[in-house]
Amino acid sequence: MMNPEPTAGAPKAQQTTDDSPWWLKYAVRFLGTVSALAALALGAMACITITPRCLLAGILQMLNGVLIALIEAPCLCMFLDFAQVPSAYFDRKPPWHRGLLYIVISILPISLCAGISTFFGSGLIFITGCLYGIMALGKK
Repeated sequence: MMNPEPTAGAPKAQQTTDDSPWWLKYAVRFLGTVSALAALALGAMACITITPRCLLAGILQMLNGVLIALIEAPCLCMFLDFAQVPSAYFDRKPPWHRGLLYIVISILPISLCAGISTFFGSGLIFITGCLYGIMALGKK
């Protein structure tokens, strides 16, 4: 009487199980925050150039840094009114969404300008995306 058994025809509610360890979640979120700050700083350094392609790559890398800071650590962007919206949106999604987004947005600055600042700034974003992909696989 206390525990009613479900009927055979009733569908079971989908339960999302998160199989990744707690330390990996915090480590990837920390790396995402560090990569956002590094992308901002190294993107500003990439803007000090003569070529317009590297200037565009630096601007894109700084925009990527702001986007990742909004997703990973919205407390860094409290000057924006909508700072909590991207973080809340991606918290509801599986980790492979973040991983795919981070990998895709990190490729363009490196392909525009193959300098050391774009390589390290976007490379950290790429590594964060790969770690989110590993989190999406879970314990197999």
